[in-house]
Amino acid sequence: PIVMHRLPNLQCMNSLDERAAFAARLHELCDDQGLPSERGRQSALAAEFKVSPNAARKWLLADGLPELEMAIRIAKWGKVNIEWLLTGRGPKRGSIVETKAIVLGEALQDLP
Repeated sequence: PIVMHRLPNLQCMNSLDERAAFAARLHELCDDQGLPSERGRQSALAAEFKVSPNAARKWLLADGLPELEMAIRIAKWGKVNIEWLLTGRGPKRGSIVETKAIVLGEALQDLP
């Protein structure tokens, strides 16, 4: 059976720690996608998602979170799991089932 995980309510994810953790994952994703590391990242992210530079700045500096629809677009752009992007839980890429199968396969190969 397919297990559906409940996505967090973004309004409930508004503590500074949660916003900072999201911003760190967003920076990681920007690095993965080759966006400028310092100067220009905010503008590049704003241009990529057709949002204001101020909106991108808020996401990158942990001053705010994107709406859920935008977070899904960001996850698709970076080819990452939405749950990982929003919460840091689960595998960054692939599915939990795929990840477990890989780990199990590796463990079986190590058996005598």
